[in-house]
Amino acid sequence: MISQKPVITQSTSIRSGETNMQLLHPTCTLAWCLFMIGFASVSGNLSDYKSRQAQLRDLAKTNNVHRGAKSIVRSYLNQGVDQGEIASLLGGLEQDQDAAMRIVILTRICMLTNDESARQSIKDKLAPIPFWLEPGETVFVYWTENQQIMWMSSAWLLRENYPGLLQYNEPTLRARLLHYLRLKDEYDFFEFFSSVYTPYTLQGLLNLADFCV
Repeated sequence: MISQKPVITQSTSIRSGETNMQLLHPTCTLAWCLFMIGFASVSGNLSDYKSRQAQLRDLAKTNNVHRGAKSIVRSYLNQGVDQGEIASLLGGLEQDQDAAMRIVILTRICMLTNDESARQSIKDKLAPIPFWLEPGETVFVYWTENQQIMWMSSAWLLRENYPGLLQYNEPTLRARLLHYLRLKDEYDFFEFFSSVYTPYTLQGLLNLADFCV
């Protein structure tokens, strides 16, 4: 853990009747809506849903349906990773201004995979990267809505699961992450209608929902 305080508690509310569970899982309003929509859509015909889900996994683990999808699905199924895909995700990461878009994928693979060699390669690459602004840093983009949550959620999960891994040790991470999630819980997401950026925002949020202790 990176804080003496619990990451999620049931004792502190930000509005009447709301708990911190709504902060780190991800602005529970969004997560609950996604759950209810999904539940309503599948409850009437669960077998068809399961069939489509299996078909999607079979497709994703062998085809380039989305960057990183093969290794994510294979990791979920305990079938290792696609080594070529991992190499592509890691290549030139430290010079990519949009590195967060790859880091959020690599973080998920780290959390899921049983391939220790792949996990170590990812950890070695991520260790020296600055996960927030620091003096002299001019490479990475940190400040858009989607970039912020990808950087913060990845840093949180990596620090929580691999203490001491990151050279980045900025002390305000927890406060910034909670502030971001409170704002989104109260005012919603301004990139919500972007078919380009919403998936990146969701990747950061869902990583928190799936892996935050």
